[in-house]
Amino acid sequence: MCAPYHGWLAVLGDKIKYTWIGISRKGVFFVAELSSMRNIGKELERKLKGIGIDSAEALIAAGSKDAFFRLKLLHPNVCLVHLQVLQGAIDDVAYNQLSDEVKRDLKNFSDGLK
Repeated sequence: MCAPYHGWLAVLGDKIKYTWIGISRKGVFFVAELSSMRNIGKELERKLKGIGIDSAEALIAAGSKDAFFRLKLLHPNVCLVHLQVLQGAIDDVAYNQLSDEVKRDLKNFSDGLK
């Protein structure tokens, strides 16, 4: 069940917030807010918006590795945990519940940026 409210929709069961972005002939368009994704807090959301990733859809389209690379350019102190958080958000799992194979892949990618 969805209810419009001040420019966003709240999907009450899943607690996902959607931001209204426009209307066209094809309908009304909404994008999911980054902070509605698992693992993404307000600070990481702020950093992601700073690199042009302003919605859940944009993060999913970019992928965790591209988003992390772009974050690393602006925020050199981001670390492997940030990459795992991004992947967990995309996969909708807690970052510490990623499979060992995924964790290894992300670690290899992160190590390659050093």
